[in-house]
Parts: sequence; C-alpha cells; structure tokens
Amino acid sequence: MLRVERDNALAQRFYEAHGFTHTEEHKEAIYGHVVHEVEMVLETRSPAC
Repeated sequence: MLRVERDNALAQRFYEAHGFTHTEEHKEAIYGHVVHEVEMVLETRSPAC
C-alpha cells in the first residue's frame, strides 16, 4: 500500500503500470496545508500449495 498526491498523475500512471490499483482517497493536514492523496494497493498472489 502506498499513497500518492492526487494531482501527481505521472506517479499514479507509473504505479498503475506496475499493477497498483486505486482503493481510496484521503485528505490530510500537514503543517496547516491540506494534502489530497490517493491510496494505491498492489495485489499479490500467494504461491499455489
């Protein structure tokens, strides 16, 4: 799981190209500034038993 700034389309495309998908959006206040982030997750498959 990782978070990318919502307006950082280049980073989002990079992670999407490597299999990450969007799961949620978050809004966080950092030093008085609101940062909008997109949460992305990489689903992995466990090895067959």
